Amino acid sequence: TFLILACGASLLSMIRVPDLDSMGSPSPSLPRTESSLIRQKNSDSPIKFLLFLGIEGTGHHYWNSLVMESPIFERIKKYGFYPDSTMTLSNQLYRHQDNRWKGLWSSTCKWTEMEQTANVTGLVDEVAQTLKTMGERVSQFQQQNPSESRQTLHYPVNFPEVNLANFGVASYPMFLKPCRALQYPILDVWYQACDIAGVSCEHVYLYRDPYAVIKSNVDNRKFSRDRLQSIHLYTGLLQILYAQLSMFPERLAGCWDYDDALSEPFLLEQVNPILQFASDEVLVQTSVKLYHAKPPLSESEKDRIAPPELIPYMNTMIRAHDAVIEQCKAIQSRFKGA
Repeated sequence: TFLILACGASLLSMIRVPDLDSMGSPSPSLPRTESSLIRQKNSDSPIKFLLFLGIEGTGHHYWNSLVMESPIFERIKKYGFYPDSTMTLSNQLYRHQDNRWKGLWSSTCKWTEMEQTANVTGLVDEVAQTLKTMGERVSQFQQQNPSESRQTLHYPVNFPEVNLANFGVASYPMFLKPCRALQYPILDVWYQACDIAGVSCEHVYLYRDPYAVIKSNVDNRKFSRDRLQSIHLYTGLLQILYAQLSMFPERLAGCWDYDDALSEPFLLEQVNPILQFASDEVLVQTSVKLYHAKPPLSESEKDRIAPPELIPYMNTMIRAHDAVIEQCKAIQSRFKGA
């Protein structure tokens, strides 16, 4: 009899959406052993920070372009958040090129043993103070300008691209270099900062066909020349995303499929509630202008991307991909209208 203990492989079958009805009231503090269980909607916050989660190759640059064409970007500029506040927050979250210990998410990555160890507790407080200050600025602006819309300001954390060299677009993973597999957003500590600040924070899950992901990252952008290594890396990150979506179901704001970006029902039902285009027609026209449609991959092309000798690992990535989408849509269906 063989007993196999597989943390990553068993993850998909072990985690389920928690029963929020059975949980107690959220705590206003961050106790040492319970910080990851905090659930705060902060529904009265005048600003909502939106983090777009997805592995490399799932259309971050397209979504970034769509955000920059949207009314929420105009409001961000109107409130004075772009580019200064955008740069400040991105530097507090991730520093790729130097002083990695000063970034909340980059602090886990040391290129050499000589690099300084981070004070992550202090970093959480710094991020929280920035989020709180931004929320207060929105409230003050609205009070001083009675004609200003009281609609919650949607702030896309990893769009627009303002700090590509150090922050990128916060994909899973970010950048290359020594500890590539550790370079991704850590939702738990991010949401701790949000709750300390008393602001609303949610996330959108981005996804795309796994074969297209490998083609984009290995063939087109040369992030890796080793297909098996890339397939395994993205499988592990998909399993992490599965866990993250499961831990924070009430924070989910959407499930966005890059391959469905020209579908009017998808754009109108999923995208526009967040990007707030003035009309459905304008959103569709903007998406058509920005989206570079590609023909579906043929079976022969898929065989080239993941040749027969790699199929067991490719099938694992596909199963992980399908499980995250299923989980995302199940969460969205459960919390719709909540």
